[in-house]
Amino acid sequence: MGSKLKIDYKELFNSSSFGYICSQPDGKIIEVNNGFLEFTGYLREEVLDQKRIVDFLTKAGNIQYESIFAVMLKLKGNVKEFSFSFIKKDQSRIPVLINSIEVLNVKGECIYVQSTVFDISKRKNFENQLLVAKKEAEKLSKEIENLVYVATHDLKLPVSVIEGHFDYLRYKLPKGDKAIDESILFIDENIEQFNSTVKGLTDAIKIKNTTVAIEKLDLFQVINQSISDLQSNIKKLNGLLEISISEETFVRANYVFAKSVIHNILDNAVKYHSKERQLSIKISCETLEEFVCVTITDNGIGIDLKLHKNRIFGMFNRFNNTTEGTGMGLFIVKKMIEQMEGNIVIESELDIGTSFKIYFKRGI
Repeated sequence: MGSKLKIDYKELFNSSSFGYICSQPDGKIIEVNNGFLEFTGYLREEVLDQKRIVDFLTKAGNIQYESIFAVMLKLKGNVKEFSFSFIKKDQSRIPVLINSIEVLNVKGECIYVQSTVFDISKRKNFENQLLVAKKEAEKLSKEIENLVYVATHDLKLPVSVIEGHFDYLRYKLPKGDKAIDESILFIDENIEQFNSTVKGLTDAIKIKNTTVAIEKLDLFQVINQSISDLQSNIKKLNGLLEISISEETFVRANYVFAKSVIHNILDNAVKYHSKERQLSIKISCETLEEFVCVTITDNGIGIDLKLHKNRIFGMFNRFNNTTEGTGMGLFIVKKMIEQMEGNIVIESELDIGTSFKIYFKRGI
């Protein structure tokens, strides 16, 4: 037989970190625990039969208590997590949450009220710190945006001048010299890379600061139009494309953004295909309560998410060197999705493939 465990509820009651109050229907306090006395600074004899809950509240709190809290308690029999500012014995104030419930007799009459009081000053401080941190982050983000805009704007002109002079030299330099031809190719590639990076930066800023027009779109049509732009590249690789999505599946999105998002994901599937197997891309769709989820899965080279998961949608992040790129594609894709109040998540495994789940708002 198991041994009987005797629980000392009184000790548990008094050692709890939250405050407990038992009061009569008129509000007079007839019992409290040690937790309440500790954070208010009062002695037990200074509270029992001497004070009511409203005696610990500010003037504004008294008005809230009488006009809202007490009325709700009477109508519903309980009130949950009502916020007040509590006045301690030393007149300092702490933010608290009060939960109360009426205890009734057999006639349905209230005989006393049980209340718990939680000191949330630490939580409030944490919330304030988060708010300050958020404002600082927003300020820093805006400053970075301005810096990037100025930098890209100021760099465009000198690079354009260099590009113009280089075009002139291109035709003046002797033809057929292997070393010169390689240098020309190297400079061309780097100028193109710079221009792509600047375009990516300016596009990202434009997307973040643009209010896009949202409309009801037929997702089947958007996907088909996105595929048509890449059809020839898929055929060159003898790739397989499987689409499982019913017609007239509607979403609320921006046409240009939605098409661009799907195009970018499909383009990545083609770009980062595996040379060890035939390219295979599958597009499926699932209608959820609030969203329509489009899943695009490939069997390409994949990404090691253990190493790169937190960097996938960051700026200038590239995860292999098999193709040229700026590392801005997925960053811009995520920004476009967020502008449409959607989301995107990735699942990937090296040498197995990658799956993107794109969540669009339902177009009910």
